[in-house]
Amino acid sequence: MAATRRHNSSTVLPLDFLHEEAKALNDAQLRTLLYIGLSLSVVILLGLLSSHIEK
Repeated sequence: MAATRRHNSSTVLPLDFLHEEAKALNDAQLRTLLYIGLSLSVVILLGLLSSHIEK
């Protein structure tokens, strides 16, 4: 049991480090997706408005 606990505690540290790295990447990716989504929304809304005005 003690060996298992030591093994688990030693593997938690790298996983925490990887989790922090993944969190930083996810923040950047979410920001990028947010900008892309907002840009697409603006383009779609402008397209709908222009097609509505042309009618």
